[in-house]
Amino acid sequence: MGYTLTVLRLDFRFLLSVPGSRNETLMNQILPVLLDEDPSYQADWEEEAAEDSEPGTLVLPSEALRQLFAGTVPVDETYGVPYISALVALYSQLGVEVGEINFSSHEMRLLSDWDEAMVQAGMPHSFFSLSGRGAPFPFPPDEPFPTVGFMTPEEVSTAHDSMQGRPEWPRFWRRIAPEPQMDRPTYEMFREWVGAARGRSQGLVGILA
Repeated sequence: MGYTLTVLRLDFRFLLSVPGSRNETLMNQILPVLLDEDPSYQADWEEEAAEDSEPGTLVLPSEALRQLFAGTVPVDETYGVPYISALVALYSQLGVEVGEINFSSHEMRLLSDWDEAMVQAGMPHSFFSLSGRGAPFPFPPDEPFPTVGFMTPEEVSTAHDSMQGRPEWPRFWRRIAPEPQMDRPTYEMFREWVGAARGRSQGLVGILA
């Protein structure tokens, strides 16, 4: 089984203004992407969610999106999948993809090693920021899957500055990571993502699916 972390840059200030904005124009642009108005899709969704939701409480992604724009998202909702689906659709509408990286199941287990290496290098943010940090505003948990993360414009700038002047393939990375041959592309990709957003004073969001 494989996983993909997709990273997008976007206007973070505008993103933070969406909850409760009642911006119907933007909402109506996103709704068709969710597809759950299709009866066959709705049936599939209900079947998939049945084991994780109390009877009569199922929220479809389209309703979750409407709640987001209305500012009525129940942040204590324990079944967050439809809300994350709505959030991913919002990210896709607002953001511009700057890259993605594919992980095997084995490589996913190495993310903690990469994150440890980045922290030891003095970088304040890592892959976890973009893959498991959650939403940038109060929101139901992104469990079980997919998961999301973010970096604010200020965090992007700090990470960018901390990576300047560092070798592309640091020696500490070789020492810490179990499989060094995989580290060069991941390090360089992270550098590129940060650079793409910083140049436009934007933030980053990530979707791990």
